[in-house]
Amino acid sequence: MNIAHELTDAAGRWPDGTALLFNDQAISFAALAQSAGCWQDGLQRLGAGSGDRIAMLLPNSPEFAYGYYATVALGAVFVPLDPVLKADELAEILTDLQPRLLVVANGSEALAREALAAKGGTVGLYTVADVEQTARPAPLAPQTLDALTTTAVVLYTSGTVGGPKGVMLSHDALTHSMHAMIDVLQMKPGDVYGLPVPMSHISGPMLLGTALRSGMALLLFDRFVPSRFLDEAERHGMTLTHMVPPMAHALLHSRGAHRLETLRSLITFGMTASTEMLHQFHARWPHIGLSSGYGLTETGPLVVLGPATFPPEKFGAVGQRLPYAGVRIVDDQGHDLPVGDSGEVWLSGPSLMQGYFRRPALTAEMMPDGWFRTGDIGMFDADGYLWIQGRKKDVINVAGLKVYAPEVEDAIYKHPQVAEVAVIGVAGGLKGEAVKAVVVPKPGATLTAGDIVDHCRGLLADYKLPRQVTIREESLPRSRTGKINKEALRSG
Repeated sequence: MNIAHELTDAAGRWPDGTALLFNDQAISFAALAQSAGCWQDGLQRLGAGSGDRIAMLLPNSPEFAYGYYATVALGAVFVPLDPVLKADELAEILTDLQPRLLVVANGSEALAREALAAKGGTVGLYTVADVEQTARPAPLAPQTLDALTTTAVVLYTSGTVGGPKGVMLSHDALTHSMHAMIDVLQMKPGDVYGLPVPMSHISGPMLLGTALRSGMALLLFDRFVPSRFLDEAERHGMTLTHMVPPMAHALLHSRGAHRLETLRSLITFGMTASTEMLHQFHARWPHIGLSSGYGLTETGPLVVLGPATFPPEKFGAVGQRLPYAGVRIVDDQGHDLPVGDSGEVWLSGPSLMQGYFRRPALTAEMMPDGWFRTGDIGMFDADGYLWIQGRKKDVINVAGLKVYAPEVEDAIYKHPQVAEVAVIGVAGGLKGEAVKAVVVPKPGATLTAGDIVDHCRGLLADYKLPRQVTIREESLPRSRTGKINKEALRSG
């Protein structure tokens, strides 16, 4: 089934229900379907058709939703591009993608033209206004297709090796995470889900579909400002949200007396959250259930999720395996490891990607037997919770002993004057590697390297102690998805 049917179905079930909230707009399910139908007509009139790749450079906005459903309804491939990309980055992706059309936000034409000039070739460039002025009123008309084999989206990852990679996901692959979120988090009509992360990543298609299948409203943020997020959460009665851990950390340290009385669940995705931060968050807002999930763009994304409220002793875990997913913990030879042992996380299931766009060799390398090699190190505990201990490159070899960077980071986060920390491995002479911590103090705090090491002595074995500590005033470098960019710290 064409995934655009989730919008026509929602418009039939809850025509007057609120689908999207954005600034001062409230858009019903029927109005969303009507606008998407107009966009489908506009894209067709501009030359798009089934199988074409349609790139869109749009911020979090209702227009993103219109463009997504219009594209997949056509049987075309939706390719969202991050609005923060620079011209050279955009040109690299467009050269790889070779889209039929590029639709950009009004006012973004100059950036797009610069990128297209560097790319060469011919791509139809249109603004949101061009699409809307070309379109004629028409109902959304999802084309018949094979949901298992037809590509719905290509999502470009922000990997640091080998340039951007386009992840191809079918119509069917996108549905599994939606159903999992609805079931685990008990989503229903009347819920308001805050979406502060970029829709141009996997969260856009996933949460749009989740909202339409559950009848809840999506509260969109075009950028994340903690004070504004908290104000809007209370104004609209937000009941659920997800974000990367640094965003939750920013909320925790925001000023004001926001009670967030309607918020029942906050889920962290994208990276492992510090247990210390989660305990502090729980202490400030004990009524909010804290949960987590795990997966990658390549896995559609969720393979691990929930429960809806973690017990405090499980803070820092990423959740439990979902019924449709395969999760293995393996050693360097690919042998399965028992509960409690750490190894690489391998993933499989119906939500897995079709492959990397135009990269069959890389696809075969990453999942030669149907199991995707994540490069993450993790372990299952006796209760079935998965704990991610870092990337393979985050395992620091100190004289033959393994040190997991997140464990050291969590110990340092317990220092009351630490705002941010990242731990990496550096050359350590005869011992192979040494532990290095890069620490950002809280505003007004004064910290020394000795303070950090002394603090860790009562929390970590001696071989895990940082041998190098850098105190920096500026925030840690981050990727477009909000994750700490350790590659920048290693190269710096």
